[in-house]
Amino acid sequence: MLGKASSRGPISGIPKARAAYRYYRFRTTAIRGGIAPTMVQMTEIEFYLSGTKISTTGATATNPGGSNPVGEEPSKAIDGSTATKWLDYNILPLVIDLGSGVRRVADSFRYCTGNDEVGRDPLQWVVEGSNDNTNWTALHTQSTNASITTSRTTFTQLFYFQV
Repeated sequence: MLGKASSRGPISGIPKARAAYRYYRFRTTAIRGGIAPTMVQMTEIEFYLSGTKISTTGATATNPGGSNPVGEEPSKAIDGSTATKWLDYNILPLVIDLGSGVRRVADSFRYCTGNDEVGRDPLQWVVEGSNDNTNWTALHTQSTNASITTSRTTFTQLFYFQV
């Protein structure tokens, strides 16, 4: 049963309106690696709306200022394969551009752990949305260590946006 309307906030049980974004950005703020982390990696990142995966067909992924080995470029994070991975030596944001004129609403995301080193797994992050790749809205902030599996090439649970 839904809660009653109140001047103190939204009706309980009704999701807030979601904005559609062209760009989604994943900024790692802490990894499992400890005091002197040097790299971040993941095999895939996926965005969802009401439990349905959002298509990234035609999307591009970049890692501005990042340093990626050959074969482990940002595009590998959205190529649909857990047999490939994105790795960044600089631990800089991964930006997904859905394309000119494309905006999609999402309410959650998950990522798939890398194939090798557990110390490269993101444990804290900020996920943001933008329509101009300049002004960003925080959608999910993980400010304490998330419970992320140490199993390799394994998807995390869904993390729901907080706005």
